[in-house]
Amino acid sequence: MKRLLILSLAVILSACHGREVNSTPGREPHPTKVRFTPSTDHLTSVDHYELQVMEAKTGQVVFVQNLGKPTPDATNTITVPLPPVCLEAMQRNTAYSAAVAAVGPMGEHSEKSVASNTFTKP
Repeated sequence: MKRLLILSLAVILSACHGREVNSTPGREPHPTKVRFTPSTDHLTSVDHYELQVMEAKTGQVVFVQNLGKPTPDATNTITVPLPPVCLEAMQRNTAYSAAVAAVGPMGEHSEKSVASNTFTKP
């Protein structure tokens, strides 16, 4: 499986103003969505995508979630909600980062995407 996606500098945020804002490098509060570019072999070799959330300081994985195989939009971007159970696995006042990997039909994983910018639990 080819090297895949980039978790867009990471997570999309739900702004206080009721609109979505693209994240920028640095620490981001209140993530609600994950946005990434699909694998180049999305149509032929990907069974699903896997989200991994890690403590930014240690790199320890604290949460793994199957994201399914969402359809990319017209800009070749996949956007999915951050699963509520992910937030339950996180602790307040701790910085996290996330990465996505494509998983093939036999369970083989591609390399993870570049880690996202850091974010915290709302």
